[in-house]
Amino acid sequence: MIFRKHISGWVLLWACLLTGEVLGQDIHFSQFYSAPLTLNPAFTGLIGGDIRMAGNYRNQWAGIGRYNTYAAALDAKVLQRKICPSQLGLGLLLISDRSGTVGLNHFNGAISTAYQFSLAASGKANMSLGMQAGILQKSFQPEEAIYPNQVSAYGINTALPSGETAVATSISYLDLSAGALFYYSEADQYSLHAGGAIYHLNQPDESFLAGDNRYDLRQAYHAGAKFKAGKRIHLIPGMQLMQQSKAMMIIAGNNLEYSLSEHEETTLLFLGAWYRLQDAAIAYAGLQFDKYRFGLSYDITVSAVSNVRNGHNSVEVSFIYLNNFGPEIAEHCPKNKRGKKVNCPLM
Repeated sequence: MIFRKHISGWVLLWACLLTGEVLGQDIHFSQFYSAPLTLNPAFTGLIGGDIRMAGNYRNQWAGIGRYNTYAAALDAKVLQRKICPSQLGLGLLLISDRSGTVGLNHFNGAISTAYQFSLAASGKANMSLGMQAGILQKSFQPEEAIYPNQVSAYGINTALPSGETAVATSISYLDLSAGALFYYSEADQYSLHAGGAIYHLNQPDESFLAGDNRYDLRQAYHAGAKFKAGKRIHLIPGMQLMQQSKAMMIIAGNNLEYSLSEHEETTLLFLGAWYRLQDAAIAYAGLQFDKYRFGLSYDITVSAVSNVRNGHNSVEVSFIYLNNFGPEIAEHCPKNKRGKKVNCPLM
């Protein structure tokens, strides 16, 4: 039974390498649009109200190993009266990720900031520049690991020496990232945004062993829009591309937003379909009550991981609190010197 469990781990490893699912040690969310501070630091403070709280949980491939990711973020606008019509955002991001059966844990605590400004007097075209600085801590449980020297044609023998010289079971290092975002909004008719970010700018050393194993730069690009398609309906297409070393991940799709109230957009229903290239089809459903939005998605794996008998799919849950959503966003954005409101992108 133990041998079969770890053979499944090897199947998972090769599937990840073949599909590009794993980008170094970086996490990802299928609901990337519900995790703005993990998507691009330029989204920090880019909200329709004064404060935003977000939480995300991902359970991946439960039948193969323990792959759980948690994220929590808090961001807000600051110094609004002093720098109007520009905007300054400040935020905090916490990420915890546990991978596999050896207790490989990543914890990242980062401070995020962004500066937003208009590119036109109308306030419709805008730019945001953001940065993140954090401490990334990585650890594992060596007693739960199985090393190549302990595997033979007869099975696994953990009593044999590992043959590895680990200098530490826990390491910490500084991690820096930066991003930019362009967005355009035309009242409640439509909005567009596109941006990119580069992570691990300082390329920290992440090796537990006596050697030099530095993070490769991760490039992340994204784009999205929101169009009014009817009296109660909006379409919200989007895409994300991430590349790190030779690995690449592309996800694209669309969410439909439907107002359950004829006169007010305080209660919204979301239904969506997305596809992560050569990896998974994703179904999404969400519900918004006034200032609170809840989302649930399910990944149906179509890559080599699907050959594992049980537990090869993934579940994701998201939560967002924002003191104002929808058409009221413009009422909370600052005015520029000509009296025009600086619009905010609608995700």
